[in-house]
Amino acid sequence: MREITLARDTQTGLPFTSQVFSITNVNQKRLGFHFKYNTLKNRWAFDITVDGEVKVCGRAVVLETNLFAPHGFGVGSLFAVDVNNTGAEPGFRELIDGSVRLFLLEDSERVSLEVLRQGYL
Repeated sequence: MREITLARDTQTGLPFTSQVFSITNVNQKRLGFHFKYNTLKNRWAFDITVDGEVKVCGRAVVLETNLFAPHGFGVGSLFAVDVNNTGAEPGFRELIDGSVRLFLLEDSERVSLEVLRQGYL
């Protein structure tokens, strides 16, 4: 299990509204992420590539659902979790301040949302 964290500007403390990075060795595949913040919806969304091939564009980050499930491209699961169980939504600051956290699980990992909410890594 891995936690995906978004970066913030060291001078302003605010998150960058567009962030690109990759993760390797997830089910023997290379994942590329491009997270973007939508100011109108106060939501983050992401594009994903698998081994360099674009698979999804503009997938909204929503709570407590496998964000990869509808797509079936065999790279595990991605969950956004309100770790404090306070009803926090994945808005501009929540993914940065840790009240909502992103967890990437490989196919072999089976973890309950309650365990993710507790932040066990």
